[in-house]
Amino acid sequence: MMSRALLCGAALATLSFAPAAMACTESPTGTYTCSTDPSDPVARAGDDDIIVNVDTGARVDGGSDVAIATDDRMALTNAGTIESAGNRAIESDNDATITNTGTISALTADAINVGNRLELDNFGTIETGDDAVQMGDHAVIVNHAGAAIRSDDKGITGGDNGTVTNQGGITVLNEGIELGDDAMVYNSGTISAVEDGVQIGRNGHVINSGVIESTGPDGDGLDIDDGAVINSGSITAAATSGAGIDIDGPFSDAGDGFPGAYDALTINNSGLIQGGTGILVETETYTEHGEDFYPNLQSQIITNTGAIRGTEGTAINVGMGADTLRLGAGSVIGGTVLLGGGDDLLSFFETGYSDGYDSLFDAGDGTDEAYFAFSDDLFESLSWLGGVLTLEFGGDAGVFDLALAGFETYTFENAGGAISYSTAELAGLTSQVPLPAAIWLMGLGLGGLGLTRRRQV
Repeated sequence: MMSRALLCGAALATLSFAPAAMACTESPTGTYTCSTDPSDPVARAGDDDIIVNVDTGARVDGGSDVAIATDDRMALTNAGTIESAGNRAIESDNDATITNTGTISALTADAINVGNRLELDNFGTIETGDDAVQMGDHAVIVNHAGAAIRSDDKGITGGDNGTVTNQGGITVLNEGIELGDDAMVYNSGTISAVEDGVQIGRNGHVINSGVIESTGPDGDGLDIDDGAVINSGSITAAATSGAGIDIDGPFSDAGDGFPGAYDALTINNSGLIQGGTGILVETETYTEHGEDFYPNLQSQIITNTGAIRGTEGTAINVGMGADTLRLGAGSVIGGTVLLGGGDDLLSFFETGYSDGYDSLFDAGDGTDEAYFAFSDDLFESLSWLGGVLTLEFGGDAGVFDLALAGFETYTFENAGGAISYSTAELAGLTSQVPLPAAIWLMGLGLGGLGLTRRRQV
């Protein structure tokens, strides 16, 4: 984090002792080379097709003005320093291309402010007291390994159809990356924000193998509407009220009515997702800042072979949609799972599980199914108590136990094919005390006795 006071002091010292600034050299027309410390601003705000090269050791000082200002199609290469104490460091309209291997800084305003179709490659440092990079639609940003973006406000904020690749570090006091619809974020570095680590709109795609974290009192690791998330790194929120992944519902201007449902969100997790709630779907209707927010009623499809943890007791709360939760071997769920309304599926699609499920799986309303990709003869014991079915497994299934509530159907992959049981069939053959496996097998008639209502599927 950058201190405004320290930057201000450094700026005053520079003004007091630095030699007089020299103009950047224009040759040929429209191409500027800045090679001195300090160099005058490049003030071409109304002109298109300007090329600016800032040499190593050079410093373009905007003072109270924008350091480099152009109109459309600017091409800027910076190997030195571009700074402004009282305005933006870089300002351009559409179709700007910026390559930075030096330092770009602004004390009180955006470091970079560009319209649509910005292309930015950052190998150096971008730091600011406001937003580090603010742009319009169709931007392509790469923060390369070893590069740094530091901001007292937002790191990268833009419109629709943006693509941000972060291989370095983004450290900010507000949101790390904020993009609109149809945007993509690829992160193999670190995004550390006091508010949301990443906020992205509809049809968002996030691929994370690094760190995305919210460190503040009310932020989320990732805030997304619909689309797809692939996580092999960590997505976390420190706030008790925050979620590792928060899935928003539709919204519109107050009084305009329901804007239409969102699409499904797919999450594939082999890393860590953690927050006060690990994964949370917004289920409330409310009005805030002149906008009406509605519940997210769409499907969430989650495949987990990593860890999903809720530090406040709920690992997953997916609301009202027809949701699917697929848990592979090695999967850890730290907290209650609430599948909510809708026809939901809980799938254990592998074998060799371990004891990573220490809380309740509650299917909620709807017609819900628990599916197991192994035989029902791998039960060690089971019990029915207070509407909760507890199953203990061994053998090829792995050694683990489950507490399940609200499911209507339980399906197992036996040698002869899939077999399904209703809750009533299982509950009617259990007691308040766990039954040993041998009694369970006799009671179900898996050797040919009893339970004639089981369904071959």
